[in-house]
Amino acid sequence: MTAPVIRSDVPGSFAWGVFHERHPKLVQQVLDALPYGPSERVAIEELLAESTDGVLQPLSTSARDHQQ
Repeated sequence: MTAPVIRSDVPGSFAWGVFHERHPKLVQQVLDALPYGPSERVAIEELLAESTDGVLQPLSTSARDHQQ
């Protein structure tokens, strides 16, 4: 027997709640607590928007762990 696929696009599901309710709060706590510069803050905010509203974009080819 295989486990069911966990999807985050079903409103009201646990996975949806994690991405749309918990993650934004946690990200805001991190941004409030740490002295990131403007470019890092923008990148974090863009990643959050991608994870809650769309599709995560691949890392740039110049990223250290792009291959992973």
